[in-house]
Amino acid sequence: MDIKSQNFVKNYFLEKLLEARLFFIKQKTDLTDFFEEVKKVKKILIILPIDKSEEAIAREYLPEIQHVFGRAKVSTLDLSTLRKIDTNWLGVPNQKYLANIQGEEFDLLLDLNGHHDRLCAYLCALTAAPMRLHISEGKFDKIYNLHFRIPGGAPLSSRYQNLLAYMGRMRQKPS
Repeated sequence: MDIKSQNFVKNYFLEKLLEARLFFIKQKTDLTDFFEEVKKVKKILIILPIDKSEEAIAREYLPEIQHVFGRAKVSTLDLSTLRKIDTNWLGVPNQKYLANIQGEEFDLLLDLNGHHDRLCAYLCALTAAPMRLHISEGKFDKIYNLHFRIPGGAPLSSRYQNLLAYMGRMRQKPS
């Protein structure tokens, strides 16, 4: 079996595994007061885009995200840099890595992918973050509890600016 067919088989199993796991994750029905939660954010996990061109744009906005959230601790997750010892044979983070993410108890998770990605949605679902934001709507909407809608075809930079503007206003709003 050549490398191309091995990757096809691996990707097929990865897709089916994540689809099944995401299917069985129940949609959260608890209500979240986003204005209050945004003010309390102390730990943020930012999932960087899988697409390298999107990642370059997202990285430009990291300092602005840090500025909006002041002294909050910001961690970034770039799935392309996961080490082999952190993943199983399919490339999914292993239990030890997932336990580390869950143990951090993030207040906010920002998925900066321009589209919904199975693996990113799966990681998001496993965190206990009360606020899980994505910059667009998509197949895994039940995993995220806030989306920033913007007219179709808008560039990522517009989506990020929209996100920053809303988050900044929410953090400044008096109680």
